[in-house]
Amino acid sequence: MIDKLNKIVSGKNKLNLILYCVVIIGAIIVLSVLIKFDNVLKCPCRFVAQSEWTVVQNEPDKIMSVIRNNDSNIIQHFNLLHVSRPDFIDFNLNNDILKKGYIEQGESVANIFSYEDNIRLSGLQGLLNQTKADLAVLLTGDKPAVREEAEQALNVAKAELSAYSPQVERIRNLYNQKLVSERELEIAESTYELYKLNVSLADARLKSVESGAKQADIDKIKTVAADYENQINILQKKLKAQSIIAPISGVLRESFLDNTILFGVNKIDTLVVQIIIREHQLKYIEKEFPVNIHFNSMLGRVDTTRIDKISRTAETIYEKPMYIVQAKISNHDFSILPGMTGVAKIKTGRTDFYQIIKREWEKYLQR
Repeated sequence: MIDKLNKIVSGKNKLNLILYCVVIIGAIIVLSVLIKFDNVLKCPCRFVAQSEWTVVQNEPDKIMSVIRNNDSNIIQHFNLLHVSRPDFIDFNLNNDILKKGYIEQGESVANIFSYEDNIRLSGLQGLLNQTKADLAVLLTGDKPAVREEAEQALNVAKAELSAYSPQVERIRNLYNQKLVSERELEIAESTYELYKLNVSLADARLKSVESGAKQADIDKIKTVAADYENQINILQKKLKAQSIIAPISGVLRESFLDNTILFGVNKIDTLVVQIIIREHQLKYIEKEFPVNIHFNSMLGRVDTTRIDKISRTAETIYEKPMYIVQAKISNHDFSILPGMTGVAKIKTGRTDFYQIIKREWEKYLQR
C-alpha cells in the first residue's frame, strides 16, 4: 500500500516537473519575442579621399587630367591633351606647391609649353596680318607703289610654290614606298595647299589693284581673314588649357608604384568610409542607419555618422561577393590618411532574441 502511494506521489512530481519546464520554456519563448535588443553589425572598413585629381601620361603623346569622386564612384571630369608627334614639349611643375605639399583650388600646378603649337600660332598670325594688309589695299584703291608690291608678292608666292612642288612629290613617292608616315605626308600636302592658297591670294590682290576693288573680292578676303582668326582663337584656347589649374583643394598624392601619374591631389578634409559587408547582411541595412567608426590606428577615437549610400553591385573580395556601404566623416586636421583601415559598427535597429540567433546562424553558414 505504501509503495503504491509512493508511486502516485512520484508520478505527480514528474508531472509537475514537466509542467514547470513547459511553463519556463514558454516564458522564455514569449520573453524572447517581446523583449527587444539593440542589434549591431560589426564590419571592416577603409578610408578613401572624397575626391582624387590626377594628371596622367599613359601614352607618350597624351596627357590626361582626371577627377574622380569617391562618394559617387564616378569620373566627374577629364581633359585630354594630345601632343603632336613631331612636337617637343616642356612640362614644368610649380616648385612652391611641391614644397608645401598642399594646393588650393584654382592654383597653377604646372605649365606645358608646346613648340609646335606656338610655331603654328605664329604662322597663322602672320597670315592673318598679310590678309588684313591685302584687304586694306583693296579698300584704298590703285596706287603705283601698291601695284609694284602686289606683283612682287605674286612672284614670291609662285616661287615658293614652284620650289616646294618637288619636295611634296618626293614625300608622296616615299609614302608609297612606306618610308615615311602618313602624318608626314599630311603635313607636306597641307603646306603645299597653303602655298597654292598664297598664290591665289597674291594673284587676286594684283588683279584687284589692276582692275579696282570688287565687292566679291573684298568679301573673299574677309572670309579668309575670319577663318584665320577662328583658327587662332581655337589654338589660343588649347595653349591656355596647357596651363594646368587645380580643380580641387587638397594634399599632394604620392605615387611610388605608378610612374604614369605626373601629379595628384587628394581632397581629404572629408573622407569616404567604405564599409565591406557580406551578401546575407545586405537585407538588414538601409540608408540613414547610424554607424560608429572605430580607427585601428587611433585607440579611443570614435566618429558617429550615417549610411549615405549602399552599393547594389557586388565586388569580389577574398574570393567572395562583398558589397560596399558608404558613409562620410570630417577630417579637417588631416589626421586620417587615405588607405587607413578601421571597424564600423552599424546599428540596424532593435530586434528580438530569435532574430539574433537567426543572424548568427546565417553568419556561421557564410564562413
